[in-house]
Amino acid sequence: MMGKVLSYLGITDEKEEEASEHIPDLQSGKLSGRRERDEHRIVSLDEARGRSNKVVLMEPGTFNDVKEIADHLRARRSVIVNLHRIRTDHLQRMKDFLSGSVYVLDGEFKRLGEDVYLLAPAQVDVEGVIAIWEEADERHER
Repeated sequence: MMGKVLSYLGITDEKEEEASEHIPDLQSGKLSGRRERDEHRIVSLDEARGRSNKVVLMEPGTFNDVKEIADHLRARRSVIVNLHRIRTDHLQRMKDFLSGSVYVLDGEFKRLGEDVYLLAPAQVDVEGVIAIWEEADERHER
């Protein structure tokens, strides 16, 4: 299951990446087509930061909707998810998938309310706690 999540999120084994890298022809003195294309994909730091300023509100209806939430996280967007409409037999499965997605991306998974969560990518700092939910979580863990 974790392997599927990793491959969906675009995280692969480093050995596979090394094997698939293209080695340029040093004798011809020309840049490969791939290298020329890579130079066109250079993005300034300000542009890259601008993408992470968006917060998406989602209220999934089925388990299939969690893929869209994971896509937003991969695009470095924070997501507030309301899971009130989810059937109880799917609720834990969805929370497990979402928390796994956040973990793989080094993000944060914070409870905001009953079945309402903030999923933040690694580039977003989340500070503070909502005391009533932290106390309830501690009682539940005991």
